[in-house]
Amino acid sequence: VIGVLTIFFNEPQKILLRPMQIMNLLADQAAIAIQNARLFRQVSEARELSNALLEISRTTTSTLNLSTVIRSILSESHRILPYTSGNVIILKNGVPSSIIPTHDISTELSLETALEELKSAPLINRIQLTKKPVLIPNIQNEPDWKIIDAGLEINSWLAVPVLFRGEIIGILSFDHAEPMKYSNEHLEVANALSSEVAIALQNALLFEEVVDATELSNTLLEIARTTSSSLD
Repeated sequence: VIGVLTIFFNEPQKILLRPMQIMNLLADQAAIAIQNARLFRQVSEARELSNALLEISRTTTSTLNLSTVIRSILSESHRILPYTSGNVIILKNGVPSSIIPTHDISTELSLETALEELKSAPLINRIQLTKKPVLIPNIQNEPDWKIIDAGLEINSWLAVPVLFRGEIIGILSFDHAEPMKYSNEHLEVANALSSEVAIALQNALLFEEVVDATELSNTLLEIARTTSSSLD
């Protein structure tokens, strides 16, 4: 059942077979119209999701500047997932090491303080332990709610782990000022976005390792030259 067709009469009268047959025909037509509208919406949403993920994928490989890439991913995400704010928490050795938000954190709250609060946040710890997403339709009903106060009104929240080869390397989260804003469909979208974040994090890490190795090689080469010249 996807709906109910109702007809009211101004005066009492018998319900005859003919009107009932007409109502059944009208109900069938209404059902087709509703299904077509739903299918059109689903196709439109799927096309928008595909286009957004394609654009995000291009962004992920366009630069190795991690902050730029993450902020671009979060910005493009607004096309397919509503939010008041979002952020990526980067983990190193299982500990929150940095945050890249869509909005600047409140000036009253330093980055160091925010990271310290995240380390003891029950929901963040839950995601790290289970490696599973968390969806909170209304934070007023969530006893474990304890996320940093960035000066924004938050009533709905969802977060997904950023995984690479089975290991959690970050957490992608979104929040909204309206309660009951998120559903399991939004979680599926967030999971797709987390894959792009994982690629961005790994690209940046690989680039950092290459730079470090190059600097080390150059330093050793310079030391060898200095040592050689001192022996001449």
